[in-house]
Amino acid sequence: GGGTGGCATAEDCNDDDKCTDDACNQGACTHDAVAVDDNNKCTMDTCDKAMGVIHAPVPVDDNDKCTVDACSPMNGVTHTPVTVDDNNKCTDDACDPASGVSHTPVSVDDQNACTTDACNPVMGVFHTAVDTNDNNACTVDSCDPVSGVAHVPVVIDDQNACTADSCDPMMGVINVPINCNDNNACTDDSCN
Repeated sequence: GGGTGGCATAEDCNDDDKCTDDACNQGACTHDAVAVDDNNKCTMDTCDKAMGVIHAPVPVDDNDKCTVDACSPMNGVTHTPVTVDDNNKCTDDACDPASGVSHTPVSVDDQNACTTDACNPVMGVFHTAVDTNDNNACTVDSCDPVSGVAHVPVVIDDQNACTADSCDPMMGVINVPINCNDNNACTDDSCN
């Protein structure tokens, strides 16, 4: 700034403005602006006539819960995306700027009644075939993807009137010839 009035010392030049450097040079007052820049990109540098130089922190919060907000004096404000991956294959990972990171369980149901559905955090979703065997030789075991496991009785009738038809859960269908003997020596016994 330019000089105003005569002076003998710098005190004679005080303009009550903390934003100027007051000096007396060869009998003339000078009022040069003070340096406000602190070379720190994390501060807003200003000067108030009453208070002097102010280095107020810059706002770093971007109100986005999906970023990590920081400030480096050399580089300034940064908003680094947060890590959303929880390394769990049983969750869908996401981030909402308002609510933040979420880990929603994945759906494991394959809509198939013939599988047992589960999820392993390392391997992910898997579907294991259900065991349809009821260990009963008198049933036909099967599975329908909609209705599930079924145990239908086997057909034991061999369409032969000369056999007694049955089923043993361990051995299966048994067709035993029936005894045609009526214990009468006067009859010729047979079955056909």
